[in-house]
Amino acid sequence: MRWAVPVTGKPLHNAKMTIHQRRIQALEPDARHLADEDLGECIVMPGLVNAHTHLEFSHLAAPLGHAGISLTQWIPLVIEHRFDQPDQRLAAIQNGCAESTRFGSVAAGDISTTLPMSDTYAVLPHVTCFLEGRGNQTDRVTGAMKEAHDFACRFAVAETGETRFVAGLSPHAPYSVDSDLFRQLMTLAVSRRMPVAMHLAESREEIQWLQTGGGAFADLLTHLGASPDKLRREKKPLDYLAKLTEAHRALVIHGNYLETNELDFVSRFSQLHVVYCPRTHQFFHHDTYPLLEMLKRKINVAIGTDSRASNPDLSVWRELKMIRRLFPTLDPRQVLSLGTVNGAIALGVEDQFGSLQPGRRACLLSASLGSFQVNDPESYLLDAAGDPQPLDV
Repeated sequence: MRWAVPVTGKPLHNAKMTIHQRRIQALEPDARHLADEDLGECIVMPGLVNAHTHLEFSHLAAPLGHAGISLTQWIPLVIEHRFDQPDQRLAAIQNGCAESTRFGSVAAGDISTTLPMSDTYAVLPHVTCFLEGRGNQTDRVTGAMKEAHDFACRFAVAETGETRFVAGLSPHAPYSVDSDLFRQLMTLAVSRRMPVAMHLAESREEIQWLQTGGGAFADLLTHLGASPDKLRREKKPLDYLAKLTEAHRALVIHGNYLETNELDFVSRFSQLHVVYCPRTHQFFHHDTYPLLEMLKRKINVAIGTDSRASNPDLSVWRELKMIRRLFPTLDPRQVLSLGTVNGAIALGVEDQFGSLQPGRRACLLSASLGSFQVNDPESYLLDAAGDPQPLDV
């Protein structure tokens, strides 16, 4: 290969990679002529990690609503388009897995409203499946906890062929999970050492509702038959963040409107990771994402595609290209890290995926150079290359 881009270190020119039993054994620069097989004029990089998605919406042909729609207008559309039958949801998840693989993802953090079988995700090398917990009435809380316990007992960690399946829990969001349910889910996650993912500080309407109890979210919850005042015991995202630190690993999904003191808080806890979904963020016309503030604080920021309900596809690569356009001052290696090693760290699989290092699984992507003479392959990948393709080794 002309270049190998490890992401965790500088690119290697005319690199030779030794692979045994689908694991990287060695990576050497200036040794291309010694290789048994020459991949030609290409750049090889690690597979991508989609740290947040909802694959059960992969049947949708286009995002719901219109660009600039408010979250409170969009949520009823999501409810309307969610499959009722578990077999339909499982089929959509399988379609989403296949699409994710075509776009170069090798690991994913999926939030599911159904109890999936681990083999549903069989085409992806790694999946952390967060079972979504929602409910604001006593009977729904009881049912949600029964499902969560069943999920924890059935799976924890499962191996299906080449796929590793890890069970996690997702108290969905402040506006959809009762305070009692939130605490019970966290207790279960801590006792079973399960990772947690929660949508938090996603919109200004959410922040307004937490602070005042009024606004568009209060109207929506009343319309949906929920009890806004019963849900709203915590008054700010920081209250949820404090509870999330009890988990051994917690993903803060979106975090679009985390304030300075909340970013400072997140930076103090290595078990907290933030997942940024760039194209979904743009779809809702949110304020500028606080990415630079997060990175300055050394918060581990991973990338997600969210779902096809707010995104035209499940390509992590196109999310990275969006970041390159939105934050042109970021070092290209740092941009690439967001969609590779940072996502692997967030899912706890950095010893398997996210970089080109000995011992990692050889889940690789290749981007053609054609006739270009390239001295900066990391910039070339983000500025000029097409979508990298999975490399069969």
